[in-house]
Amino acid sequence: FGAKPDGKTMNTSVIQKSIDVCSQNGGGTVIIPSGQFVTGAIQLFSNVNLHLEPGARLIGSPDTGDYRINGVRHGMIFAFRAKNISITGEGEINGQGSLFHINGQVHLLRDFDRKFTRQGESYAPLDIFPPDGPVKYETRPGMMIVIEQCEQVAIKDVMLKDSPVWTIRFGDCDDVLVTGISIHNNLLIPNSDGIHC
Repeated sequence: FGAKPDGKTMNTSVIQKSIDVCSQNGGGTVIIPSGQFVTGAIQLFSNVNLHLEPGARLIGSPDTGDYRINGVRHGMIFAFRAKNISITGEGEINGQGSLFHINGQVHLLRDFDRKFTRQGESYAPLDIFPPDGPVKYETRPGMMIVIEQCEQVAIKDVMLKDSPVWTIRFGDCDDVLVTGISIHNNLLIPNSDGIHC
C-alpha cells in the first residue's frame, strides 16, 4: 500500500487503508515489515491481525493533531465492537510519549486540592521537582492501545515502549489473551500504566 519505512513519513492513511481493505475482504493479516513506520491513530476492524515482523517499529506521530478520528481524540491503535482482532509479532510499538512531556518541570496535579491530602500544603510543592516525577505536559495523545467492547482479542509478543499515558486499556471485552509482551515506559510520565482491564 506504499508505506514508507523511513522513520519520518506519515503513514497513517496508508496503514489504515490496508486494515480497511483486509477487513472488507473477510479479514487476514496486515504485515508491518522491518523498518520505522510513523503513524497517528489507526483503527482495527473485525478479523484483522496487525502483525509486526522482527525489526518493525510502529512509531507514534509527534503531532497530537494526528490522533483524532472524526474529531475524537485517540492514541495509536483502537478498536470498538470488533471481533477476532489481534496485534502480534516481534516488532515494537513506540508511542514516543516522552516527546509530549517537559523534563525538569513538575506536573501540577490540577486534579486535586491539597487541603484534602494528609500532608496539606506541603504535598507536592510547586518549587521542588521530585526525582520520580511526574513530569509536566501541556497536551498528549490518548492511551496507546484501546480495545473497547470487543470479543476474541489477542496481543502477543510485541514490545510496547514509551506510551504517552496508559499503554493498553481493555474496556468491556470478552475472551482476551495477552501473552509474551514487554512494556518499557518512561516512569516519570504521569499515568504511564501498563495494562488496564
